[in-house]
Amino acid sequence: TNEREKISRHWEEFFNTIIERKKAHDNYIQRGIVPSADLISPDIVGSWQRSLDAGLDPDYITPVYLPESIMREKLVQSQGLLNAADPILEEFAEQFSSNLFTVDLYDKDLCLIKMYGRPSELEKRPKYVMPGLLRTESVCGTTSMSYALQTKKAAQLIGGEHFSNAMGENVCTAALIMSEGECIGLINVVE
Repeated sequence: TNEREKISRHWEEFFNTIIERKKAHDNYIQRGIVPSADLISPDIVGSWQRSLDAGLDPDYITPVYLPESIMREKLVQSQGLLNAADPILEEFAEQFSSNLFTVDLYDKDLCLIKMYGRPSELEKRPKYVMPGLLRTESVCGTTSMSYALQTKKAAQLIGGEHFSNAMGENVCTAALIMSEGECIGLINVVE
């Protein structure tokens, strides 16, 4: 029971953190109250402000897609990335995917190239999430991908750290794909 109590406390702390971060997000968006740096990174708060300054609404983010002709060009340009990442991400999705998460492959411009995961889980994703979707900060606010690009390192956003209220219950983890010192794409795990 001691181990069970530790696990229970861990989950309780995790869920309390999610609630605190959501409150901090709402207080900043609605009242301009800057959260403590130990709760929300100043970089994330800065991203929230840039999102607000861009005229974004955390209650409704309008999906933006590349036109079909440009998306075809992107797929051609991303062929090397796809060739390298596809077998690894397919295997990852097959071996480790569960009904809890999916994996997305983005190019360096934060355009969704391909989604991975069990079909049953992919079907649960919002219908607007499809290849060609842009996820830049200026289009959809603070995301794990935009934060990873900004900080040049892997990033995880939990609940209210996302700008969009629709992402308030998600945990997203993004990692840069680097080649010769340049970011050529990103992997994003959505839980």
